Amino acid sequence: MAPSKLLVLQDTRWLSHNVLVGLVVLALSTLLTIVFYRVALHPLSAFPGPISAALSSKWLYRICSTTFPEDVLKDLHKKYYTKALRIAPNEIHISDPSIYKIIYSQTAPYEKPDSFYQCFNNPHSLTSETDQSLHRERRRLLNPYFSKKAVGDLSPLVWSKIEKLENKLRNFKGPLDAYDAVRCLTVEVITKFCFGIDVDLIDENQVSFEANFLDTFDAASHTIVDMVFAPTFNRLKFIMPMPILTRIDKEIANLLRLGETSCMKESLRIASPVPGRLPRIVPKGKAPLIVDGKVIPSGVRQQTIVGMSAYAMHRDENIWGQDAYEFKPERWLDGADKSLDQFLCPFSKGLRSCIGQKFVSPVS
Repeated sequence: MAPSKLLVLQDTRWLSHNVLVGLVVLALSTLLTIVFYRVALHPLSAFPGPISAALSSKWLYRICSTTFPEDVLKDLHKKYYTKALRIAPNEIHISDPSIYKIIYSQTAPYEKPDSFYQCFNNPHSLTSETDQSLHRERRRLLNPYFSKKAVGDLSPLVWSKIEKLENKLRNFKGPLDAYDAVRCLTVEVITKFCFGIDVDLIDENQVSFEANFLDTFDAASHTIVDMVFAPTFNRLKFIMPMPILTRIDKEIANLLRLGETSCMKESLRIASPVPGRLPRIVPKGKAPLIVDGKVIPSGVRQQTIVGMSAYAMHRDENIWGQDAYEFKPERWLDGADKSLDQFLCPFSKGLRSCIGQKFVSPVS
């Protein structure tokens, strides 16, 4: 090989080697800069929490996908002696009941972050709409169908389904799954009211309350965490041809085929429909949000997200007492419900609370 060509080859290799080394050094420098910023300089760095939570959202994904996150968050609030726990680079979990009515206000609620609600793949539905004005317009159109009068007019339908369930229970022999029985009843009422369809889940199985719809719903619900933390990929699933989607994710494929008493209040407290956190964006230009004597900033480069959970609200021993984890309907008697109602939030509160909550009279 000629000397000139050998020199060119050596220069090329030297250049390639140095470019590779430079890229590695740049990547490591960038990573270390991000780590240092998020741990020491980030606006939320003053709030306690696991170091891994401050570095990335992978920590939050892990506890949401492998455990019951509310128990983990409860223990961490105690461990760090704080009511404002950092659970992601730009997210704070709050356990102070007095803050709930500020975040989920009836007049000036914090906005919903698109990063969380886009997982439902229906960006302008009543639940996932993040624009307050658009949500207000949609809710105005639907409110007549969920008014007290509309719910009252629905009583014959509800009673007919209850009688249907009662007839099966009277002829039932042996133990039964009351949870599935109530779920069958609920699905029958909702599908008939919303779609005019009789799905007949109560009598689908003559010897139990098992139903294909419930199996599909349970399987699909396990994918919610993945849809929250990887929304872009999961959105693609909804536009894939069914044969391909079935190979990739059978659970999503199956999904796409598819009286006011103390006992009721206590049941909703213990078994809330949505027990987990409901993220909201800390607004700019409003009164500062202060928890544990610290101001939670609204965020400059990134939105600051805060959230509270019905699970934590409904088990705060300062409100419910030392027996907060026990089912005790009597806690609502003797006028106590007037003071406790403000802390009962199974359907959230404020302008973004569940539109269908009037179907359950104790919290309507």
